[in-house]
Amino acid sequence: MSVLRTVGGCGSLLFSLLFAVSAGSQEIPRFDIRAFRVEGNSILPQATVDALVKPFTGAGKDFGDIQNASEALERAYADHGYTTVSVLLPEQSLDSGEVRLRVIEGRIRSVKVEGATFFDNQNIRASLPGLKEGAIPIMDDLSASLRVANEHPMKKISLRLASGDREEDLDATIAVTDDRPWRAGVTLDNTGTEQTGRRRLGFIWQHGNLFGRDHQLSLQYQTSPERFRDVSISAASYRIPLYALGDSIDFIATNSDVNVGTVVAGPISLAVTGKGSAFGVRYNWNLKRRESYEHQVVFGLDEKALKNSLLASGEEFGNNVTVRPLTITYNGRWVQPGEETGYFVSLARNLPGGKNAGQDSITLARVDAPAGFQILRGGLNLNREFADDWQWRLGLSAQWARSPLVPGEQFGLGGSASVRGFEEREFSNDKGFQGNVEVYSPDLCLPMGANCRVLAFYDFGALSRNQPLPGESASEHLASAGIGARYILGKRLTLQADVAQVVDSGANSNMSRGAWKVHARIALLF
Repeated sequence: MSVLRTVGGCGSLLFSLLFAVSAGSQEIPRFDIRAFRVEGNSILPQATVDALVKPFTGAGKDFGDIQNASEALERAYADHGYTTVSVLLPEQSLDSGEVRLRVIEGRIRSVKVEGATFFDNQNIRASLPGLKEGAIPIMDDLSASLRVANEHPMKKISLRLASGDREEDLDATIAVTDDRPWRAGVTLDNTGTEQTGRRRLGFIWQHGNLFGRDHQLSLQYQTSPERFRDVSISAASYRIPLYALGDSIDFIATNSDVNVGTVVAGPISLAVTGKGSAFGVRYNWNLKRRESYEHQVVFGLDEKALKNSLLASGEEFGNNVTVRPLTITYNGRWVQPGEETGYFVSLARNLPGGKNAGQDSITLARVDAPAGFQILRGGLNLNREFADDWQWRLGLSAQWARSPLVPGEQFGLGGSASVRGFEEREFSNDKGFQGNVEVYSPDLCLPMGANCRVLAFYDFGALSRNQPLPGESASEHLASAGIGARYILGKRLTLQADVAQVVDSGANSNMSRGAWKVHARIALLF
């Protein structure tokens, strides 16, 4: 967001006053300031205004004190978000000991929307509820609304304020880049298993402007083209932007009849960690941006009904369990030219109670696991650009728990988004970490209007188990290295492929050291 504002005259008026009081004198003129009279203020309480300028009153003052009083007032307005308010010193005589300051409260005179094709003006204006004709804009509120608006997948907006004909007038222009509010897509990858089929076929549908209020609904269904009846993973998400608050709310639901899967539900990528269903709600509280640093706190509550089963001799054994983790997450992100750093820290605590959610059910799912378990999670992502468009990325994530956990809450390793070269979530346990180091080549398809790069990577990770029983593995460690390729054609087509060789197969993997595995995915949006 840019603000163009020109307020002239203050410096020349100060010079005129200085010349009138001390023409021909080389000494700094001194005078008494009995009081300041501030005109035009309708925002700050009068007592606050009086307290701000009082330190600059007294005998033997000079024009620097007047300037300091003016700046103190402007800082107070800016601290309240009114950065378009200015304080001027009108021409006057100082003989009376009273100094007049004039407050210019910039108000919106007009609002113009440019570039919108698929979203109407009413929708665009609703994204910035604080931008109203006749109102004094609070820039912090507008920045918060802009941040939420630009999280929308189908439209991006920017705001420019310019001075009008009168010094108190501001003309606002909202520039829009938008796309069709709905999209559909198909994905195909090889994240399956030998038992259920190697390939996974996914169908995506999104709508980003339900009810004309930017409500976003995302639906996805995933199955196996080889064994349709054996694989069914579905997900839905619904996002409600709260532009007036600068926040948003997400509702998420998933259902799976396989143990492992990954689905993208709108703005959230969900790792399916077991058979069963889940429902969750998130409140995304965006905190005030500090220069290039964005941060937020996310409050989440999930209910996961997990089906833990073991098939033996044609009979199913095990225990169904329901967990209800309450989570608080802090996300931070720095963006600078050529680099981006993001991280998160979260703490989850289970809220036991209800069907299959008490201590007895938890114990049947995992011996010695407490019903009120707690989990600490964290992650770090570093992206850097170097000379000639070379890029480097580091991704780290970890989980720590003091006690044993039920399978659906454990940290998983292996697969296309974890340690490549292994099956999807081949291993999981109570505590663990993983890392990915990637180096990307320059864009090789720039002249053709696409984006394509090759990369080299090294993946690693380790797991450990709390209170292992006899015969259970207490720890595991994996590592792989390889090369890959990425191809992106606009917003419609994405291709990616990675060829990984196992460097460290650990003690219990089906993959041996030196084994190769290909991970491939194609996504087509309509």
